[in-house]
Amino acid sequence: MPEKLIRELMLFYRDDLRDLEELRVKMNEFRDFLNQPMDRTEKLANCDPEHDQSPKGDLPLKINDDWAQEFTKYTAWRSECYQKLQERAKLELELQTKVCNLIGKLPFQAVTLQPYLEEGLYQEFIGLSKALRAKMAEVLALDDVILPKLQMELEGIKLELHRLQNAQRTKNAYENLGPREARFIDKTK
Repeated sequence: MPEKLIRELMLFYRDDLRDLEELRVKMNEFRDFLNQPMDRTEKLANCDPEHDQSPKGDLPLKINDDWAQEFTKYTAWRSECYQKLQERAKLELELQTKVCNLIGKLPFQAVTLQPYLEEGLYQEFIGLSKALRAKMAEVLALDDVILPKLQMELEGIKLELHRLQNAQRTKNAYENLGPREARFIDKTK
């Protein structure tokens, strides 16, 4: 009976390995994308606040579309993948508790399963467990590389935005708002 549960657990482990490999590939692609030198923002017609000729005095600025699209695509895909992995982890935990209840030993460890499984199935289970841990370690290592780079890029975008907003405020403070209305002073009094 534990063999059937272990086989189900191994199917979940294989799905986890496949998803983690796909996640690792996407993370490598995104890391390479972040390593490319790029301008975070595009200023239309190279406008600067002192020589801005737009009617409202707005600085035409937009975040680089490629970067924004790649970022949103990656984060949506990453959160979806992590959600799938977390849902599957809950199912795996349920299977592990069923196996523990069946054999009568509480902490789920691969070593405690050896007397209850065939040698081939046991070795396959051990191999899958080790491969899963290794793949998780690779993904976490990539996370440790990507997240600081991403944080640095976002801080750079914020700084650029604040710089342009401050330049706009300075321009608006010293700008003529249009022709002044004529004032007449009554000198007869």
